[in-house]
Amino acid sequence: MEQLGPGPERERAGSRMNRWRTACGVGEAAHGMKKQAVSYAVEIVAYGEPGHWSRSGLRFGTPTEAEAYGRDLSRRWTLVVDTRVVESEEPPNYQLLGQKTEARA
Repeated sequence: MEQLGPGPERERAGSRMNRWRTACGVGEAAHGMKKQAVSYAVEIVAYGEPGHWSRSGLRFGTPTEAEAYGRDLSRRWTLVVDTRVVESEEPPNYQLLGQKTEARA
């Protein structure tokens, strides 16, 4: 089998393989190895800690809520270098109501 180097050919081959796995039901999700995300968390990188992602205990029900909270957090904290939203298996415990973050009951 021909080895593909980095570049568009490898990306196309990988994309075809992923479509095949999905169509055939092959892969982590088909074998129950990957759990479904229940909530979404925000991770940040702070100035002076390159490559170290940190997160709090806040979990949101949607990625949109988590993204909005991440943007708000990066405006309030002066040392945030980068943010990202990651899936979590924990239940949501916070929600956004307008511009306000509130604990879920």
